[in-house]
Amino acid sequence: MMTESRYNALRLRVLKLFNILNNRQYEVWVTPTTMMDLDQLRGRYERREEGFANDTTFYSDHQVRRMKIPNIIDLLPNCTSANDLGFRNANDAVVEIYESIQEYISLWCELRSNAPEFPTPPNEELRYLETLAYYLFPMYKKIKPFKMTADINRQLAQDEALNRKGLMGLGMLFGYNKQMDDISFISHLDAAEAQDFMSAEQFVPERQILPVMQANESLGMLELNTQDNTEWLFRG
Repeated sequence: MMTESRYNALRLRVLKLFNILNNRQYEVWVTPTTMMDLDQLRGRYERREEGFANDTTFYSDHQVRRMKIPNIIDLLPNCTSANDLGFRNANDAVVEIYESIQEYISLWCELRSNAPEFPTPPNEELRYLETLAYYLFPMYKKIKPFKMTADINRQLAQDEALNRKGLMGLGMLFGYNKQMDDISFISHLDAAEAQDFMSAEQFVPERQILPVMQANESLGMLELNTQDNTEWLFRG
């Protein structure tokens, strides 16, 4: 059971994350081929005159486009490698998108589990978001430690200035010798589904518990049936 104060706090946070995931724009490096369907790719204009080059790399050269997260998700089926999609300000954009998606999904899973009487987004839309988070995870895993180290160094510099004034900074209080934990991808949806299976097993002994799917196996599988008809993230 969820307390009213906890529900209100989650609701406010979910609304803030919803605005980031639905309305914020990012400068994305994409190739024209990732924005074309199969018919467009087959019909694209190419000059094949001998000895003549008509910008033959146009379709594979990256271009900067301002996109929202739903638009970026639409590109994923055409991305064949991590090099097909990039961000102009990757240190900030990748971290913000990845962490916002993971927190958004985690909060909805908590609401589903502890306050099932309230409507929640269809599972397939959360899976779409998780697919983008999984795609960005290799970049996030490289960027996050760099940003954490930069933040620590910045705090240490501030503490040093305070120490010169006879004040004790955060570095003296807590220290920075703790090593950063290894960063791993977590599927909150898979964890929630596993918990549902375990809960169902307590009431239906004859039901077989399904094995928990690994992230790379489950991300491409989208639930076709939704919980309700509420319009959510990608439905206008």
